[in-house]
Amino acid sequence: MQRAPGALTAVVAFGLVAAGAAAGGTAMLSSSDDPRTPPLRSGEVVLAVGEDRLGGPWRLTAHPSEAIVADGEEIQPAGLPCLQFVLLQPRGNGFAGNGQCGTRDDGFMVMGVHVEDNRGHAGVILWGTVPEGASGVQLTAIGRQATRAATIDGPTAYEGDVWVMPASADMDGARVDWLDAYDNPAGHSREVGSIIARGG
Repeated sequence: MQRAPGALTAVVAFGLVAAGAAAGGTAMLSSSDDPRTPPLRSGEVVLAVGEDRLGGPWRLTAHPSEAIVADGEEIQPAGLPCLQFVLLQPRGNGFAGNGQCGTRDDGFMVMGVHVEDNRGHAGVILWGTVPEGASGVQLTAIGRQATRAATIDGPTAYEGDVWVMPASADMDGARVDWLDAYDNPAGHSREVGSIIARGG
């Protein structure tokens, strides 16, 4: 079956519903030895951990998918590359994280997790994938200065890298584009206002 450009190789996305929170200054950490990190499942690999100003510590991992069968039909095959973003100490009310199994033909994926601290301050942590060779991602919005985030090495099963970036909950006309090897917008920007509005 031929896929349209930008289509997902798998339609399965998953969400982790729980008391959740975060946004603001997200710090990238390269170590996977954070004592706050819960045990990993078999085959799960830590790509990055960090701490968000509102949501607290987070973790981005990769793991192979398990087969999902419903009414005798395979909805998801085993072995697809999956990414999972999780808040390790959720605050307030919202999502503890979400994830995606499968890759996009164009290598550019944008996801988001709604975050909120214990005082009700809200935001979103945007994350996703970029093509191999991208130097980072750029977030723009009406009346706001552009902000950028560097890439993080992706799992072996992906042909690209991953990224994580906090975003304000009140941004108008928000868009994300990946940056080429010369640190210039690649011209493939995605509208993310709907992700920010619904928090994921």
